[in-house]
Amino acid sequence: MYGNICGDITEFLDKNRRDMPIILREAYCFAAYLLLKDIEVNNTDILAGKWNWEENNGMKSPYPRGTYREIEEMQQCEICSKTDFLEIRDAIHMGLLVRSPGGHVVPGYDLFLNTGFDKTIEKIKKYIRSDREQKEKLNFYKSQLIVMKAAQECILRYAKEAERKGNKEIRNNCEWIAHKVPHNFYQAVQLLWFMHEFAKDDTQGIVISLGRIDQYLYPWYKEDKEKGIITYDKAFEIMQELWKKLAQQDHGFQNIILGGKDHEGKDVCNDLTKICMECTLKRRTEQPSLSLRIHNNMPEEIWDKAFQLICTGIGMPSLFNDEICVLAKMNSGVSREDAENFSVVGCVELTIGGQEFSHTEGLRINWLKVMELMLNNGTCLITDRKWSLKHSYRLDDINSFKDFFDWYVEELLHVTEKACIFIDNADKIYSFHWPTPFISSLMEGCLESGLDVTAGGTKYNNLSVNNAGMANVVNALQAIEDIVFEKKIVNITEIPKILECNFEGYEELRNKIVACPKFGNNIESVDLKLENLIRILCEYIGKLRCHRGGKFQAGFYSVQVHGTMGELTGASMDGRKSRTALASSLSPTQGSDVNGPTALLNSLKDLPMDKFGNGMVLDVKFTPDFMRNQRHVNAVKNLVKVYFANGGMEIQFNVIDKMTLLKAQATPENYYDLIVRVSGYSAYFVALSKTLQDEIIQRTELS
Repeated sequence: MYGNICGDITEFLDKNRRDMPIILREAYCFAAYLLLKDIEVNNTDILAGKWNWEENNGMKSPYPRGTYREIEEMQQCEICSKTDFLEIRDAIHMGLLVRSPGGHVVPGYDLFLNTGFDKTIEKIKKYIRSDREQKEKLNFYKSQLIVMKAAQECILRYAKEAERKGNKEIRNNCEWIAHKVPHNFYQAVQLLWFMHEFAKDDTQGIVISLGRIDQYLYPWYKEDKEKGIITYDKAFEIMQELWKKLAQQDHGFQNIILGGKDHEGKDVCNDLTKICMECTLKRRTEQPSLSLRIHNNMPEEIWDKAFQLICTGIGMPSLFNDEICVLAKMNSGVSREDAENFSVVGCVELTIGGQEFSHTEGLRINWLKVMELMLNNGTCLITDRKWSLKHSYRLDDINSFKDFFDWYVEELLHVTEKACIFIDNADKIYSFHWPTPFISSLMEGCLESGLDVTAGGTKYNNLSVNNAGMANVVNALQAIEDIVFEKKIVNITEIPKILECNFEGYEELRNKIVACPKFGNNIESVDLKLENLIRILCEYIGKLRCHRGGKFQAGFYSVQVHGTMGELTGASMDGRKSRTALASSLSPTQGSDVNGPTALLNSLKDLPMDKFGNGMVLDVKFTPDFMRNQRHVNAVKNLVKVYFANGGMEIQFNVIDKMTLLKAQATPENYYDLIVRVSGYSAYFVALSKTLQDEIIQRTELS
């Protein structure tokens, strides 16, 4: 059956076997795409391959692009009730919840580069021979064989086209890696690109990141360099071509993480670490996204190269504290050995490459919307939709700030509970409707278990709960404590009307609210509120378990959702106007951190970041003039070191001035290549929504 993969695909397409098991149908559709896709090779190309799934999207079954599709399937399987459907639907409509499931994984490219096609195919055949009596496993193994043979054949198609165009290097490389492990650095990079291209095809472009490429590509580079086969400059040229291909997809969230240390605590930075940063320095594109693992023994030349890149203003690399990230993954159920090899997927989501599938964008909760619903008896100010509160207290029965704070905690956990039940139930249907056979072929444990990665086949199977609007909430709580319960300037029963009016007619009151202490200024009364809320939430989430056997893990970053959630959120007691952006991730509300960068970092130092298994973001903005002074750059570098020594997990920088952003907003045609850091990722400024543009413009400029 598997001797003629092209014949099998043709037969499948002709007969349109809709009665076939979904895992086989997905494998055949994927194979059909690879065998029929357009192949292009020019005689001047250095690397072959191109990601162009949209040109051939008729060959792949639809991946769920929205939660409503998931809910429909859940209802048909009687996993969720009509009431659950309506409640989650309304929560999404009103911006209380956001879900972007699927994808978001770092495949085990390192493992495959050291195994190759022929050995992998032989391994699959052994499982087929040994598990013939177990039908479901047998179907899975057959799907693995189909996608592997199709990928192999696709690479050979590139070899034939390269021969036709007279490109001998690509022909030779493709003919070799279609069967064997790479025997040099050039071939390793070529095979890496093909596997990444195919992985993106398997998930229709959903977020796939590349992990620690400076580590798993280094053995080939080191050996070639020692043999005199390659030079630093030649390796740079090859990696530039890889960067060019990764840049084909804007907003691709193709994260590459560099540096770090080994199990003995020794630094592992190398020539490829520098080459990767130099590629981004030269190309200045938003893709790939670059991250850097920081530890005490990192060489100064790597620090310098990182800040040289940061000072360009493109927001890369984001910096991660090795020690805290390892602890966070261990608290998510990962062994220390595996945690020490963590990668980053998408924006800032910590993951274990080739071993973890955790729907890292599976859920995001709008903290500020929770408060809006409390103040309005469960009714959304924007959409007029309803949410069932756990306790519908009368506001005039709230006699103290403690009463209000405790009520907020109850409602936040109530939303979290319902949301976690939903995403766990939604996760149950993935292997039945949207398996990913090629991704599964690159994940440790899937072959051994005979299960697709969406069915829990890999080693770590967590689910993720992310959060947004944290600074808005603690600032609002502080204002309620000060304005309502201490100074008694306004009664709590008046707040809903004031917010519904968007502060019109209450400008003097809004000024007093804006003048209240704000998060990000090292003010204990505010900072402690955030610490308490996050500790309570992380403790609650940390006790939950999902049906695939893993844990729920918390994340505190917002991508671009602080913009869209803000557009669906009414005015709030932090002084924010209706339909404007929320605070970005764990950063202060825009323009409210006025006591300088040291005070900002001190506001976060007591947060339990070792419980943030799905990562976090802290955005900091410096002016270009400030960062042109090397003494200032050194001061920022030392600030990061102190922040990480105090338990900080992540930090990223925008180095741009407000005037440039205003000009770009007014005349986008003159600033098409302006890249900024949004929240966890970099993007072309003119391509962002006005809400996000305004949010970035309003961030505090430190100098």
